[in-house]
Amino acid sequence: MIQRLRPYLIMLSLLCLAQPAQSQEPALQTPLEPMLETSLAEPVKVAPTLKVELILFKNNYFSQSESERIDRNQEPLLSSSSIALPWPDSVSQTASIQPITTNYQRVTDQQTLSLLNQYEALKRSPRYQAVCYLTWIQPDQPAKTIRPIDIAQSEPSCNTRGEVVVHRNRFIHAKLNLLTGKTNTLSTPALLQQSRRIKPNIINYFDHPQIGALLLVSENDKP
Repeated sequence: MIQRLRPYLIMLSLLCLAQPAQSQEPALQTPLEPMLETSLAEPVKVAPTLKVELILFKNNYFSQSESERIDRNQEPLLSSSSIALPWPDSVSQTASIQPITTNYQRVTDQQTLSLLNQYEALKRSPRYQAVCYLTWIQPDQPAKTIRPIDIAQSEPSCNTRGEVVVHRNRFIHAKLNLLTGKTNTLSTPALLQQSRRIKPNIINYFDHPQIGALLLVSENDKP
């Protein structure tokens, strides 16, 4: 009897083999959260700047007989592009300030001043008279794009007319074109006109029989 059923058993087994296996549904994938941009953002390029510290002082022991006669043609002429350093409040509150002016920032925080000790020493010295201490941050750019600093407009208490230009071509250069007014120690004006290459982070001394200047230019990384 088994032999009679054998063909049926074979047929049944073939039918079972021929039946497709129950397909398994693919596992549902966990929905991906919105893709976040993981690529590193390009660092913001900060334009290089220079921090300039300028101290003007006069020689109290200067002999008036040594005074040089100042020709009117030698008096400093302000360039048309010279600017007055804005006070921090005026930059934020005055909308009429030209955008380029905001690239020149007056520094008023004494904790950031590097020549404060020298300035205080000049004020205490009987030989010298400290005239003013002016500090600002400006673009580190060639001369053709730099704005001269009008000293009289930036700091009227200096009693000094003229301008200061600090720029970089290949090296850093400074040009001082200043005329001080009469004081109780100087009966005649003093003209300081010098231009030279200077080294950064070093105190540079501009010498004159009547008036002198200390200039420190630091390469500033902050915007």
